[in-house]
Amino acid sequence: MYNEKVGGIKMKTILKIFNIVIMVIAALATVFLFVTPTVSFNSKVCVDIATFSQFVPTTPYTEDLDIVALLGTDEIQVGVKFTLNSGETSKVMNKDKQFVNDGLIGPNIDDIVGLLHDPVDLITEYYVRTFLKGLIKDEITIQVDAAREKYASSASESGVEIPPTDEIMEEVGMDDDYFDHFTFSLYRAADQEDATIDSVTEVLYVEIDEALARAEQTGFVDTSGYT
Repeated sequence: MYNEKVGGIKMKTILKIFNIVIMVIAALATVFLFVTPTVSFNSKVCVDIATFSQFVPTTPYTEDLDIVALLGTDEIQVGVKFTLNSGETSKVMNKDKQFVNDGLIGPNIDDIVGLLHDPVDLITEYYVRTFLKGLIKDEITIQVDAAREKYASSASESGVEIPPTDEIMEEVGMDDDYFDHFTFSLYRAADQEDATIDSVTEVLYVEIDEALARAEQTGFVDTSGYT
């Protein structure tokens, strides 16, 4: 899953780069055809990070993700080079997909993928972990709140004041550091080459059990109904 996600982002980015290159060729094609039998393209194409970030899905948990700040730059320079004769230039202008793939993208793809590998990996990992953390925090809050409500219903006549769910969680250390650890454990399990649904679920259950056990220490929740 992780590698497929990275690959998808990379390929979309590569196609975006070559769309820019093809636009340049199309703009200059008439001159190339009449002035010189061949054209060499050896240049740097600027990948704007703001454009690059559009490939990252937006969710309520990641809408504040600042990819420019994450990468520490607002652009990436990608090298692209090739040589075309007049006939090949015409193929590009006529949107010959097979030639574009074999003649333009193919010879450059390894270098481009190599250059984009680290930033794409960084964005992917940060995105997934940010998404997971938000989702985990919401779900654990729901579980603790349900356990609190169950305790409250059984102790309704005791006159004991039961703290709000967020105060219960804060008291037992369910803060940002706690959810960072929870997220890292789950992400690390899912990112293993031999990861399976069972192996990831096992880690998830262990972490949830710990969360509910922490909450139960306050004496204001009843986790007996959790399965």
